[in-house]
Amino acid sequence: SSTSSSAQAVVAFAVFCLVASAMYAINDVLDREVDARHPTKRNRPVARGAIRPASALGHSLYSRFCTVPGSLSEQGDVVRNALLIAALSAIIVLVSAGCASPDVAGQARPDSADRIAVFYGTDRNRRDTDDPEKFYGYERGVFEYGVVEVSGAADDYKTRLESVTPRPREEFLAQLQVAVKNAPEPTALVFVHGYLRSFRQISKLVAEFAEDTGFPGVPLFWSWPSTTNPAGYTVDETSIKWAQPHFAQFLRDVLEHSGATRVHLVGHSLGGRSLSRTIVQNLLPAGVDLSVVGELVLLAPDIDQDIFTRDLAPVLLDAG
Repeated sequence: SSTSSSAQAVVAFAVFCLVASAMYAINDVLDREVDARHPTKRNRPVARGAIRPASALGHSLYSRFCTVPGSLSEQGDVVRNALLIAALSAIIVLVSAGCASPDVAGQARPDSADRIAVFYGTDRNRRDTDDPEKFYGYERGVFEYGVVEVSGAADDYKTRLESVTPRPREEFLAQLQVAVKNAPEPTALVFVHGYLRSFRQISKLVAEFAEDTGFPGVPLFWSWPSTTNPAGYTVDETSIKWAQPHFAQFLRDVLEHSGATRVHLVGHSLGGRSLSRTIVQNLLPAGVDLSVVGELVLLAPDIDQDIFTRDLAPVLLDAG
């Protein structure tokens, strides 16, 4: 009957899902050592030690045994076999629970090991709050420097801002110089975000990038007053142009006073447009030495192809 066919289809789908889940668990156990050295796969529960291999295999066996009743013939004694599977599954769960390690991911790690200092420049407005997640808003404000401490960057779902500390320019540059000197390599990376991004989002993004890639230098970012309104693209275009002189000063300070032997520049979306224009329209006319610039990366830049080819690319190439 149609009812019987529908029931069989549901059972078949459930069996498929359970078998797939079991195979994923087995694969994570077999690949745990390789995954532990991978920049992103190392965050998987088995690879990072949050779940022991025995527990994962227990889940695999549990899922596999649960598929047996569904794979029996239509005339088989499903109830009898289901009871048998339930008993075996209970044993597996108990054994797995005994082998399981504490939830490492849920335990607090030492602050010094968990936090990443990300240096920033911004001309967003400050909000009347001490909450680091809401420290800066979406309106135009005063150009300032600072340092944000981000925790949990190894797990994208746990990343949070611990503190946001504005600094006077001289203190900021002195702290940046110390950070560059103490880094594994005396390099820096400056990221400029695009349309529809908040200060909080960019702080987390840059920290996660530095953690996931194992960047050996000091991460920085420039955050201009982007809105959170998807319909506000033209407003963002005006705001990022308004912020360009501030960004030029911030970028010049990093290039000339950070002590980094290489400064990599990355711009995304409108940030790519602003980065290229700032170099061509502000830094080069001011005679800023760009020899310290390492990689210049424009990610999906909001730049007309013909304008870039005619006006920007030749100047950037001539600058080295």
